[in-house]
This record gives sequence, C-alpha cells and structure tokens, in this order.
Amino acid sequence: MKIVDAFWEKRNLGVSCKEIEIENCDTAEVVAEKLSGMEAEYTVVKTPIARTDIMELLNENGFNFIECMFHATHNLKMPEISSVQKRMAEAVDYRLMKEDETEELFSEIRKGMFVTDRIFLDSHFTDSQAAERYVNWIKDEIARGTELYLLTHKEKHVGFFIFKEISDEEFNPFLAGIYSNKSLPGIGIAIQYNVIKEAQKRNGKLLHAYFSTNNAPVMNAHLLFNYEIKAVNYVYVKHSKTV
Repeated sequence: MKIVDAFWEKRNLGVSCKEIEIENCDTAEVVAEKLSGMEAEYTVVKTPIARTDIMELLNENGFNFIECMFHATHNLKMPEISSVQKRMAEAVDYRLMKEDETEELFSEIRKGMFVTDRIFLDSHFTDSQAAERYVNWIKDEIARGTELYLLTHKEKHVGFFIFKEISDEEFNPFLAGIYSNKSLPGIGIAIQYNVIKEAQKRNGKLLHAYFSTNNAPVMNAHLLFNYEIKAVNYVYVKHSKTV
C-alpha cells in the first residue's frame, strides 16, 4: 500500500488530501487499519479491480466510487489506420509551445476543457477549482522542465499535449486537450498519431498512458492505436468535514 500526502491539493482545492494506492497483496484488515487513522479532508483511494472485500470496506467507510482508471502502454509501432484517418492525422502539425502561448492554453482550460475529470464531476468542488488545478499542475511541470507541444491546423492553434520523460526510452504524454470551437474531425486521432511520432523521434521504446472510463473518446483513441492495458484501478473518494 502506498500513501501519499498530496499537500499540493491544499493550494489547488483548499483541502488537505491523502492519496492511497492499494495493492493486491494488501488485506482488508490492513486497509481498514490505515483508513481508521487517516486524517484528511479529501481522501482518494485507488484499488485493484475484483477486490470486492476492499470495495465493500470502502463503501462502509463512506467512500464513493468516482471513476475507473487504466494504465496502458504503447510499443511505438505505428498501427495501420485507414487512409482517411491518416489524412486527418497528418493535417494536424505540432511544435514546442512558446512561453507566451501557455497563457492561451490556461485560458482554454478555464473555459472548461476537462469536463470529465473527477474533480470537475465532484459536487464538493467548483468548475473553476477543477480548472485551476490543471493550470497549477502544468505550471509545476513547466518548472520541472517538462515540454508542452502546440497542435496546429493550417497555422491555427487547435490543441496541445504535454510530453514527460520517464527515462531515456520511456515517456508519458500525461495530458492533452482540444481548444474550444476547434472540433476538427479526427483531432483525437491526430493527438495520438503525433505523440507516437514524437516518441519515435526521440528513439523511445515505450509510452505510458493513464485514462479514465469517464472520458470515452480518449479511451477509444488509445485503443484505436493499439495501446495495451497493463492495469486497471477503481477510484473512490471521501470528503470529511473535520480533520
């Protein structure tokens, strides 16, 4: 079991937060003991699938299911896609985002880019809190040297993706999105296509991706490009008025 003090959520959401990742080797008794001593206004628990003992325990302790998260990988072999899909994908270019273009990105996020996010869907938080959480997250990643890429179509800005290096050969494009009023056909395909191209350019061997069943288009785009599911977790949350 891994327990993380997600102190950054105090800045983002105004609450103390603990994130717990349960492993298959953890017994329900051990989990119950850890939960009994947990002091946080917002607790997030990720549990492996098919652990009904843990699921029942979480329900009994006031946790609510909010999403199912996939961890998937890609071997960087570009899959066969239809000629129409390839034409749509290649119509979208990408380049490193300039510093002054990040403000445009933040503005797009504040318009409601991520409406399937578990924070956005949680009635305990506001839409603006959910958006600012992404803005702060991206700012933190920029400070760590993570690179942002701008997606363009006929020189118009249509979206972005963020490319994080895990090692010399493994990468995690952990966040991507489409700008408002830019619902081009196949842009989701273009994002995946260009992410793979960038990893290939870097002589990578593996891409890691994490996505939620709350976002069916993103899930389908990953499956279209033959990402292989490695792990699945159910995510539960609990709000406590006092700590």
